[in-house]
Amino acid sequence: AASTELPRPLFSCTAEPRPRPTCIRGRRSTGGGEAVHIKPQRAMQTLDLQLDRRQGRCPSDSVTKLSTQGNFDLDSPLLNAYNASTDAGRVRRPYSLTDRPSCAAGRAADSSRPSFSRGQAAQVQLAWPSCLQLSRGERKLDAAGVFLFLGIMTSPSLDPARRDAVRNTWLPLQQPAAARACFVIGRRSVSSRSLPALDTEADTHGDIFFLAHTFDGCTRMVTIAKAFAWWQAAERAVRGTAVRFVAKVDDDSFVNLPILALKLRPLAACSHVYSGVMPMAGYRPLAYLKCGFSWRNHGAWKKYNCAAAGSHPPFPFALGQLEILSSSVVSKLASSAEATEFAVRAGPSAVDEDAALGFVLNKLHETRVVNLTYASMRIASASNFACHGGNGLYRPPQNSSVVVHYLKKPSWMHYVWSVVNGSRGYSEAECRHVTGIRWR
Repeated sequence: AASTELPRPLFSCTAEPRPRPTCIRGRRSTGGGEAVHIKPQRAMQTLDLQLDRRQGRCPSDSVTKLSTQGNFDLDSPLLNAYNASTDAGRVRRPYSLTDRPSCAAGRAADSSRPSFSRGQAAQVQLAWPSCLQLSRGERKLDAAGVFLFLGIMTSPSLDPARRDAVRNTWLPLQQPAAARACFVIGRRSVSSRSLPALDTEADTHGDIFFLAHTFDGCTRMVTIAKAFAWWQAAERAVRGTAVRFVAKVDDDSFVNLPILALKLRPLAACSHVYSGVMPMAGYRPLAYLKCGFSWRNHGAWKKYNCAAAGSHPPFPFALGQLEILSSSVVSKLASSAEATEFAVRAGPSAVDEDAALGFVLNKLHETRVVNLTYASMRIASASNFACHGGNGLYRPPQNSSVVVHYLKKPSWMHYVWSVVNGSRGYSEAECRHVTGIRWR
């Protein structure tokens, strides 16, 4: 069968099909290019389960009641509303967190948390298709009970020890969580010297998903082209199956799969879900740069005069540490010629793929290709790893963490695993001693 993956770009890693950004007095410029015409924003569908969770319904064509089995609010509110104005002259109201669950609800949630027995994880025997079979199109992800398909972005030039750390910690929990996870690698740029070892690793573990025509390793960050190639390849693997969600994380992330699955199941009643930890930003599509990043309002977008630079107005986007799309959204994204053209034009080195995905989905929403439901997680659910007890994006791991990101060493991954599964308690002093972290 003919592959529908992103077309092979006619350039190498060193080529730049887009203008090179330059720094001018603290701002970035593309060195030319026409301004982007900004269209009025269509009102976005909102998801607010905080008003009455027991009677909650999805704000979509679905009227299925949401699950209320005590597993939803495991670490206080998961979802909040994103409000948009239909009036082009008004500024969107920022979304906010309002729900504060009771202590009784918290205790009920604690009692329902899944076990993290290492013995249980070691006994897992996956009878599902291998990631290699999925990437070649030989099989579909049609195994009974699979609910989530997760792509772990990794580099062909990376030390396999980081992938081994994932395999030895949270990856064996796939089957209890009804999730299939694969390491995603662009194969086209892999050197002939590295390819045999990578093929051996793929055959041994069965957990590597190759993107045959995608460059990889041109930059240390996940590129727009690779991320969009993943969404397209994942769509082919889940097409016609019962898989409800497709997600993307990085290989320096610890994913609490059972907790993630519990949080996603209530969203199965919603149509066209886009979920993750969601800040807001504008986007300059000609430069592939976000502008005016903000957590609460649009002040940064105005402060940096993003509109004059040709920026699309602010929109929510899921941070790259955890991006979740329902299979219906993945299907719309993969079949969009505009999205494919955008990704190909980005070339093999344009990054900020999370903001780029948010921008493309926002445009598909505005043009009524898909009516998105934005579901925002709390920062505490998916944070960057730190040993201090801060309240920002950098936080220490905890049992209720969904994703802990920025685990750059295998020892850090093992430490977070031991804290999350309860085999060791957390203390800042021990965290710094075990990991060697001094600056955060």
